Amino acid sequence: MEKEIEKLKKKNKEANDFIKSIAEMLNIETDGLGYNGLTLDLSDFQDAINTTKWIAVADSLPEREEEVLTITSDMWYRVMTFGSTGRRFPSQVTHWKRLPKPPL
Repeated sequence: MEKEIEKLKKKNKEANDFIKSIAEMLNIETDGLGYNGLTLDLSDFQDAINTTKWIAVADSLPEREEEVLTITSDMWYRVMTFGSTGRRFPSQVTHWKRLPKPPL
């Protein structure tokens, strides 16, 4: 029984370290707690993931007046406020992504 408990403690530490490392990569503050003192919610990770993936303009558009990073077919990057030129992007914009939250 003690062998199984030690095995579970080791797996728990591995999970804790894994969650902390993911949170650090995504710039999410954990206070070093990770899994054991889990105060993070899946939405914390989802927010970070949403700022890292490119979204095709044909698939989805940002909220009106939302500032986003865009890329054009010529590979030019530009921060734009969606909706400032109507309910669409200029035709050369192919993808966009949300900006990360600024540091506090």
